[in-house]
Amino acid sequence: MSILKVDTINEKTSGNGVAIPGHVVQTVQFNRLGVNGSNPGGSVNATSTTYVDIMSKAITTKVANSKILVTMRCTGYVGGGNGTTRGASKIFRNSTLIGGDPYAWYGANAVMYHHQISFLDAPSVAAGTTLTYKMQGNSGTGTMVYLYADGGGGAYNDITLMEIAQ
Repeated sequence: MSILKVDTINEKTSGNGVAIPGHVVQTVQFNRLGVNGSNPGGSVNATSTTYVDIMSKAITTKVANSKILVTMRCTGYVGGGNGTTRGASKIFRNSTLIGGDPYAWYGANAVMYHHQISFLDAPSVAAGTTLTYKMQGNSGTGTMVYLYADGGGGAYNDITLMEIAQ
């Protein structure tokens, strides 16, 4: 039996990187959280079945044909509806629709709803390709306020993108 011990691993050719299949190469995140009463800013309002951009984040791949683990979390506040509001979400990679939920929001007025989508995307692209992942939402009926943060820390909108070598 052999044991390999190293303190550092350096790439043989500059710019190629070190990629071990199944391991995370990089992680990027868009994050707006309300923490201890702070409000780092803003919201996006949807008032119809027309979709609005909620949040997006880009990642530039370091390894060819890697996969991207996409996790998106969003908080919406329902208001101004007729007792029940139904909204939907769409997820895009660049301009290509790759997922979503036609019933992301369904509930009564004056209530906060949390929505989460996670999936493993296989974009099959070369190293150095920039991919932008975006979430859109609508309100269906009534009004949906997509909160970046509330004053009490109960709202969150974030995207985490993890590149995984293959």
